Amino acid sequence: MTTFHIVFSRFDPLQEKHIGNIKASYESSDGVIVSSNSDKLVFSKGNSRTAGNMPKIRKVAFFLPHVIMGGVEKVLLEILTEIRKQRPQWGIVIYSRRPVKDRYFTNFFKKHGIKLKDHWTLIKPKKFLPKLAYKLVNPFYKKLSLPIAKTIIALGKYDVLVDFQSFNFAKEIHKLAIPKITWLHGGINYFNRNSDEALKYIGDYDKVVCLSDSFKEDFSEQYPDYKDKIVRIHNSVNAKEIQGKAKADKSHGKYFVIVSRFDGEKDNETIISAFKILAKKQPDAKLYIAGEGNLEKKMKSMAADCPQIEFLGKIYEPYTLIKNSIGHILSSYSEGLPMVLLENAALGTLSISSRCKSGPPEILLDGKAGILFNPGDHKELAKILSDVWNGKIDTAKLIKTATDNLDRFSSEHNTKQIINLIEEVYDEKSV
Repeated sequence: MTTFHIVFSRFDPLQEKHIGNIKASYESSDGVIVSSNSDKLVFSKGNSRTAGNMPKIRKVAFFLPHVIMGGVEKVLLEILTEIRKQRPQWGIVIYSRRPVKDRYFTNFFKKHGIKLKDHWTLIKPKKFLPKLAYKLVNPFYKKLSLPIAKTIIALGKYDVLVDFQSFNFAKEIHKLAIPKITWLHGGINYFNRNSDEALKYIGDYDKVVCLSDSFKEDFSEQYPDYKDKIVRIHNSVNAKEIQGKAKADKSHGKYFVIVSRFDGEKDNETIISAFKILAKKQPDAKLYIAGEGNLEKKMKSMAADCPQIEFLGKIYEPYTLIKNSIGHILSSYSEGLPMVLLENAALGTLSISSRCKSGPPEILLDGKAGILFNPGDHKELAKILSDVWNGKIDTAKLIKTATDNLDRFSSEHNTKQIINLIEEVYDEKSV
């Protein structure tokens, strides 16, 4: 008879006593079932990875410059949700340079038992001190903040450090004798523009994650000394969850949509310029723009003479808006693997994207699963918008191809790759 011990949701991976109890249960039975927040993880003695012992990793820290609504943060939440299912015994801590005030994120962390540290030592005093006080404090802050931050991180006794946004915490975790991974969310062009700083610290990291095959190929060719560090792991999308949150809604009529941050790299100005050309010929055409950012005033000024363009502000889950549009437009100069294109495919919405390095052509199968245009070319984009609006393109075929090829980006599969990578760098450092 096979016997399993069951450990319920009060299990705390940071408590030595709890770990000891699970080890004892494991040794005296055929395995252990850990149940936490309705998720279960089974450790059986037939499992090759855990045979004869329990997993060694107990604490993993993720580092971000900020936690705000954006593509990087969406990717992180998807990863953390799936990690909680596959490795509920891991203790997870999030470090943010800036205070996290958005309840959407703080509630998520609380729900999933994730600790948040937006500590003062990681925040620039300029953010909260008057000018005169800042001038007096800053010289001392510069000398003290880095060693204090290093000490705080070292005292956390983490098994693996994940610098989740392009070497952003490289100085704080530099020379700490802990396995390190960093994520490169941008395209190869973005990396090249910032490579001088990145190459100072890349040797300190065990692995560097990129998001697309084309990025990996370009990186390996341009930086051959580090090609053994680079690993491609796609962003993930939970298609069923997104589909469940999107509703049919024809109240807005026929329209295009943008869901984006408003910054220079996204080049939303090209979309506005292109749409204004269409709007002159098609008075009933509409463009809805969801998002926020430092270029919001500039964008609104550009659109002021076009009443068919409407700004909707920040929308946390814009799935209904995307689902009911005739096409979502992305016009970035550089991208890693944009989540919104994956969401479009999950929702059965046409993707219209710039052919920028590195992710969009890979997601859209070089034009077989969406429409690509040259970055910054508003006239080419205007022609595409006109053809889509007037039904001159077989958009149904493009959407079907995108949806049929969405399995490449499944959360379960890609998170397994991430977990394997974290366990791999830990095992290599532990030898």
